Amino acid sequence: TTRPDIKMPEACVELNHCGTLAPIWLNGAHPTDDTFVTREGCINQGFPLDCCSDIVDIGIKKCTDDDGATFYVYHLTPSPGCDIAYCAGDYVSCEDGKVWSHFYQECVDDVPTMAENPILHPPELD
Repeated sequence: TTRPDIKMPEACVELNHCGTLAPIWLNGAHPTDDTFVTREGCINQGFPLDCCSDIVDIGIKKCTDDDGATFYVYHLTPSPGCDIAYCAGDYVSCEDGKVWSHFYQECVDDVPTMAENPILHPPELD
């Protein structure tokens, strides 16, 4: 059996992602061997220029199954609020000035650019 490479993101997760208002992401690298490590989990609460406004401890252990596939086991503490949750999976981090679009399934400009000036018409009455 193969396991998907699912793990917590190691970079800032934007507000309103991972099914929650304030996502928790891993501030540090996953372990490269089978030792248990403790890392900081950062909570992005949406404060300007602060993607790590609060911290929780996260325990992580890298494991290997009988088929040689590696996976991670996390020791998570309860989140400190209802609108705060841990993030994991295939989260895509967008570059500055871009946000993830669920519609387009890619990063798009935070503020759309207009290719040309709009043409306004008077209202049409029926």
